Amino acid sequence: MKKVIVSQRITVDPETGETRDALDTRLCELIIDCGAAPFPIPNQMGGSQLVTEWFRCLRPDAILFSGGQDFGCFPNRDNLEFKLLEIAAEKRIPTLGICRGMQLLVKSEGGELEVVSGHVGTSHKLSGHYTHTVNSFHTLSPTRLPKCFEVLASTNDNHIEAIRHKELPFEGWMWHPERSEHHRELHLNLIKDKLQI
Repeated sequence: MKKVIVSQRITVDPETGETRDALDTRLCELIIDCGAAPFPIPNQMGGSQLVTEWFRCLRPDAILFSGGQDFGCFPNRDNLEFKLLEIAAEKRIPTLGICRGMQLLVKSEGGELEVVSGHVGTSHKLSGHYTHTVNSFHTLSPTRLPKCFEVLASTNDNHIEAIRHKELPFEGWMWHPERSEHHRELHLNLIKDKLQI
């Protein structure tokens, strides 16, 4: 069975003040339904050498960067994800970035993000390589794409919704496949293809 590293958001429990790693179980279900095993990675590893050792021990087949939270909110998560992406590039590991995960791909190569309106709690019809309707839950969108990426799909208001690296097996989607039952079969097939699982 293929092993997929999955990054996690960070939440703070309002009653106890505990800081917790968190992951939508529907995302793990998608990976399992693709025939692979999800391995959530703790954010406390940050960008340390421990990440490299954990990676070496696990020997994952793919990486999925999950959505949630802006950059700068939790430096541990930022550092961890940038380190994972660095390893993925070095080892050419299939990688999919969802929402924030796609923003990570853009930022890692010096691209820029801009604040957008009308993209939270709505849906958009895609044009380009992908043409289905997707959900939308983001407030930031790429405004300048790094040269190493190409646009796969955009919305009717000309915001980038999907990108692909020109050389590495990296792809990014601004929508959340785990929150869409309507295109579940499509997303399962796309995830299998993009993560090679």
